[in-house]
Parts: sequence; C-alpha cells; structure tokens
Amino acid sequence: MNIFITGGTSGIGLQLAKDYLKEGHSVAISGRDEAKFKTHFLNKKQSPLFYQVDVKDKDKMHEAINDFTAKSGSLDLMIANAGRSLGKKQSWLNFKDARDIIDINLYGVLNTLEPSLDIMKDQGKGHIVVVSSTAAFIGLPGSAPYCASKAAVLRFSESLSLDYHRYGINI
Repeated sequence: MNIFITGGTSGIGLQLAKDYLKEGHSVAISGRDEAKFKTHFLNKKQSPLFYQVDVKDKDKMHEAINDFTAKSGSLDLMIANAGRSLGKKQSWLNFKDARDIIDINLYGVLNTLEPSLDIMKDQGKGHIVVVSSTAAFIGLPGSAPYCASKAAVLRFSESLSLDYHRYGINI
C-alpha cells in the first residue's frame, strides 16, 4: 500500500509512519521541519520519503502528493494529520494565532484532499483519513480556534464520505 501522511514528523503522524514502514508499506510524510525528520529517520534501515512542505501551501502540497503518486504508482491511503493547537489555553483570543490554527487545521486539509481526491477518482479507489479531535464535539475554554477548526474538519469529512463513496473513495 502507498501511504502519504501529513504532519508526519511528530506525534500521531510519526508513529503511524513508523508502524506502516514496519508493515512493509511505501510511506511518504510531509512536515515543515526537515530537522525533525532527520532526527527520527536519518541512518535508519527503513525511511519514508520526506516532503518539506507546509500544508498551508496549496501548490507545494499538490506537487508533493503528485510526486509521491508518480514515484509509487498509486495513492492508496492519505492521512491528513497535520494540525496545530495553541498548546496553552489563552484567556484572551489572539486573532493572529486563531487564523494560523484555522489555516493549518482546516485549509491544510483542503490543500491535502484536493489533489488526493483527484488522484483517487482517476484510480477508482482510495482511502482518506482526516484526523480531528474530541474538541470537535464541544467548545472548550481558551481553545475556540482549535475547537472550531476540528469541528469544521469533522463535518466536512462526514459530508465528503457520503459524496465520494460512489467513486470508490472511503473517507
């Protein structure tokens, strides 16, 4: 299976990449920080392809996903995992941070899914996993941008799963 994971240099994305590599799958990850990639995969027996790209950059996401698909021959599973939270709850909303969280968590998913859906439609099959959060279900204090972005991603993905199932794409 050919698998692409956004946000693959830390957390859930990193662990998924390691697990899929152990199972023998062809894996690509994207992330903003090449140093994190090297920390985890330099001189390792198994290493994914790495694309240094920010999910907010629509054109570079398209290039990375299309390049991986061309190299591997297909895109079987896309895991849209890249995301950001504030890390520390804020008592007063910082609108610059809020825009960045929404850009990464929501528009980053759009930038990831657009080329992935096109590829999978042409293939007649594929699987997409979009990582959300329990924060999608309830507003939490000091976390409005994160909760809102994850709720939007959840509902967006639910709707897409209904629309794209007829094309052999499971979301």
